[in-house]
Amino acid sequence: MPVYVAAVRPWMAHMAGEVADGIHVHPFHSIRYLREVVLPSAHEGATAAGRDPSSIAITCPVMTSVGDTDAELAEARDELRLRVAFYGSTRTYHEVFDLHGWEGTADRLHALQRAGDLAAMAATITDEMLDAYTVTATWDDLADVLIERYAGIADRLIMYGATSDPAGLDRWSDVA
Repeated sequence: MPVYVAAVRPWMAHMAGEVADGIHVHPFHSIRYLREVVLPSAHEGATAAGRDPSSIAITCPVMTSVGDTDAELAEARDELRLRVAFYGSTRTYHEVFDLHGWEGTADRLHALQRAGDLAAMAATITDEMLDAYTVTATWDDLADVLIERYAGIADRLIMYGATSDPAGLDRWSDVA
C-alpha cells in the first residue's frame, strides 16, 4: 500500500521525500508555493535518501469556485474566502502568505478568529489572494483550467468540496 504524507511545511515535504511514496498537499497552497517550497523540499529529501525525486507522487486537493454564471461564480468565491481565511488563520502556515508578500496575514486572521469575527476574516482575503490559493472557472472551462494550472506539478487532483452537493456529482464526473 502506498504511503502518503500530508505536507504544507517545507520540513514535512523534505521528510516525505525521504520516506514516502507521495505527498498529499494541503488544500491551502498556491502554485508558486508548490513550485518554490514543497517540490524542492521533497526533491531534496528524496535525493538525500538516495531516492529518485520523480518517483514521489503529488496529490493536490484544489479549492474551486465553479458555476455557470457570473453570479454563481461570485457566490462561490465569497464562500471560499472564509475557507481560505480559516486555513490561513493557522499561524504555522504563515509561509504560504509570506511567499506572496502578504506577511502578517496569518497573525491577523488568527486574531480575528479568536475574536469570532468571521466576516472580517473573509474580508481579509483579497481577490488576489483568492486567485493564488483557489481556482475559479465555469463548469465548461474547469477541466482545462485545472490541467493548465497543475501541469508538471500534480499527479492527481482532488476537488475539495465536490461531494458537498450530491446533486452536482454528475457535473464533477464530467470534469474528471
